[in-house]
Amino acid sequence: MRILIGAGAALLFASVAAAETGTTPATPAPPAPPSACGEAQPAPTQPDMAHITASQMNHANQAFEAWANDTRAKLQCRQGEVRALAAQAAAAEAAYNAQAASFNSAVNSWNTATAAYNSQHGATSSSGHHSNSALGQHGPS
Repeated sequence: MRILIGAGAALLFASVAAAETGTTPATPAPPAPPSACGEAQPAPTQPDMAHITASQMNHANQAFEAWANDTRAKLQCRQGEVRALAAQAAAAEAAYNAQAASFNSAVNSWNTATAAYNSQHGATSSSGHHSNSALGQHGPS
C-alpha cells in the first residue's frame, strides 16, 4: 500500500514540478477574450497607379491614412489589453506555485512524521502486514 501511495505522491510532485517549469501537456489554446478595442478593418485597396488622377491619388492617400490611424489606435489599445491579461496570468501562476509548494511541503512533512511514528510504534507485524496502529503515507488522492 505504501508503494502505491508513494507512487501517487511522486506523480503529483512531478506534475507540480512540470507546472512550475512551464511545461504542460499539449492542449488547444482557448479563444481570445473579447476586446473592447474594436476590430481592425481590412486595408483599403491600392488604386491602379497607371490610370489614376492626382485627385484620386490624394483621396486614396487620405483613405489610407485614416485607416492606418484607426488601426494603429486599435493595436495600441489591444497591446494594453494583452499586457493586463499577461500580468493577471503571471499573478495566477505565482499564486498556484505558492499553493503547490505549500502543499508539497505539508505532504513531505506529514510523510516524514508518519514514517517516524511507524518506525517507533512497530508499523508492521511479524507477518509483514500493517497493524492497526500503523499510519500510512499520504499524498494526493
